[in-house]
Amino acid sequence: MNPEGTSEFSTKPFWHQSTRAIFAQLGAIKYLLPVSVVLWCIAAWFFSDLYEERREAQVISQRYASAKISAESLSQNVEQELAIVRNVPVILAEDPYIVSQLAERFGPQVTPSQLSMAERNASWQSDPAFHALALRLQSIVDKVGLSSLFVMNAAGDCFAEGHEIGNLNFTGANYFDREYFQQALSGKVGHQFAVGRITDFLALFYASPVVAGNKFMGAIGARVNLSHLFADSPEQGFFVTDDNGVIIFAKDADLKMKALPNAKVFDLSDHDRETRYKQKHFEIVALTPSGRPGNIPLVRWMNHEDDDVLAHQSVSDNIVTVYVLRDLGDVLVMRNESRWWFALTSIIGSLTILLISGGLLFIKVEREYRRQLLTLNETLATQAGTDALTGCANRRRFLDALRNERQRADRYEVTFSMLSLDLDHFKYVNDTYGHSTGDLVLQNFVAVVQKTLRPSDLLGRLGGEEFSILLPHTPAPEAVIIGERIRCAIESTSVHAGSASIKVTVSVGVSEWQSVDDDTVENVLARSDRALYAAKESGRNTVCVG
Repeated sequence: MNPEGTSEFSTKPFWHQSTRAIFAQLGAIKYLLPVSVVLWCIAAWFFSDLYEERREAQVISQRYASAKISAESLSQNVEQELAIVRNVPVILAEDPYIVSQLAERFGPQVTPSQLSMAERNASWQSDPAFHALALRLQSIVDKVGLSSLFVMNAAGDCFAEGHEIGNLNFTGANYFDREYFQQALSGKVGHQFAVGRITDFLALFYASPVVAGNKFMGAIGARVNLSHLFADSPEQGFFVTDDNGVIIFAKDADLKMKALPNAKVFDLSDHDRETRYKQKHFEIVALTPSGRPGNIPLVRWMNHEDDDVLAHQSVSDNIVTVYVLRDLGDVLVMRNESRWWFALTSIIGSLTILLISGGLLFIKVEREYRRQLLTLNETLATQAGTDALTGCANRRRFLDALRNERQRADRYEVTFSMLSLDLDHFKYVNDTYGHSTGDLVLQNFVAVVQKTLRPSDLLGRLGGEEFSILLPHTPAPEAVIIGERIRCAIESTSVHAGSASIKVTVSVGVSEWQSVDDDTVENVLARSDRALYAAKESGRNTVCVG
């Protein structure tokens, strides 16, 4: 021992130690090696298990974030489409001509017609007034893009209707027992998912009551087929249920009209199920909670070996709910990788080499994984704000930018304008040339518009063929000039699809934010939409100011 009471072996370099001391250290290692190996194996098992749990948690979190973004995006697109379907009957319910026809020809005490449906159909279609009303409804269906629009008297008989190309005529059908009609009868705007009584289409229905002299005269009904709402979605792993838990849309056709476990549809009577769905019995899909702890919902879906992430988002009054699944099959691969890593590190030489190599490997893999995670998060953030088809801003990003611009304009007392744009007769392009050609038209439209905008302007796709442009520091007269420039550019552009040369036009609505009269984003949007509607009504391919 030295004067300070410390060991000479522990304070001098290894090469200064005596031979006896070296052998003494080797002897200690000889006895400590089995213990060290055991301790290393325990430590390796612990850290490999912890590492696997962390990686698995990160993957699950990423998949859930991706599923949630997709569910919200799908639901927002559906919400926008349903807003149109819901508002058209409300507007028509105030139409004096329709009110007068219901009051004068039927009245509030009308009873269901005793004629057969074929006889009612022939009689009402040959009636000049009803025929003119049907033509008007057909015109609105063609303009707005609904599946059908129909007028029912107080007894529920449909006496005039308009429908999209290919649908069956259903004049004369009675809808008194439909839930949406009963809601309209009680004075509400009714809504319901149901299988079409005549067409057999899976569709969402809305109905608005028509009232004269505080008496119920009938209802205006509107229908949109589920295939219209989700046909253009690139998302694959999703399905949609109605308010009773019945799967009403899925990319996998085998899932349609099946029910979730514990769905409310099983609480309905056979008669109610037959009336609404045209079937009494529903197969239950294999969907059970995984039982794994955590806040993220994990399920066992169908015959998958491993868990799936499940995210959902309800749409307007819970009329439908969008579910998005993300597969976690690669988690099982990560578990196997973790076991192999434990086995490998457990059999490698000495404790020191194992600790160093294992630590370096862990650090390297962790850094690479973090880099990939950051890259993936950046990609997800970009995708969350970008429309997948056209590359412009999506609805969420555009509305966020609009709100920010509104705050900036209010703070610095400057103005801004926005344009609402809608491609004219776009449904005809899709029906005539196919949706792939329609996608080319939308992509070309965005490319042409982007060339006419300033770097500070923002183009966003709000859904389908509807776009909006945010113009900071731009009063309405300048916005009109920009809108006219865009209109002319689109009008002079053609899209070539095979041997066909397709030309489209655009209608533009202009609105300017005013700090006194227009202090909300909703007002700006509403005014530009009204201006767009005015442009449509005035013959399309024009620019109107709201």
